[in-house]
Amino acid sequence: MKMKKSILTLFTILCLLFTLPLIGYKTSVKASPDTIYVPTDYPTIQEAINHANSGDTIFVHNGIYHEHVVIDESISLVGEDRDSTIIDGGGTGSVISVTANNVNANGFTIQNSGPTELDSGIYVVSSGNNISHNTITNNKNGIHLYYSSNNAISDNNAYSN
Repeated sequence: MKMKKSILTLFTILCLLFTLPLIGYKTSVKASPDTIYVPTDYPTIQEAINHANSGDTIFVHNGIYHEHVVIDESISLVGEDRDSTIIDGGGTGSVISVTANNVNANGFTIQNSGPTELDSGIYVVSSGNNISHNTITNNKNGIHLYYSSNNAISDNNAYSN
């Protein structure tokens, strides 16, 4: 009888040792999409995208952003004003590449892609996207849709591409 009681006591102590650390453990559940601000929350658009989750909005304040952007999450990328929120590719590659479905991109000037055949202001290889209210200029291709379907392209100004 003493042996059974000792085993039961030992089992109870072991259970407590393994469960006590879990008492203070918090889990986070994302209830709703977030809005991420550039450059307030992250200094670059790409860094904000890298930290975004599907459904989030990335709001980009006015300024010139010298970078190439790859959108690989279903997010909304929103510029403060299309005339003064500029993404400049510096003459290389595509300025924005959209690889995720259901992306919204609006409110930017997108300029200076590279000179090769596939380099574009916006290069899309996905479906269900909405690209609107942008100025796309000085790129090899303005907007290039490749193996894409059901994309809405509206109210964009494209010139010198």
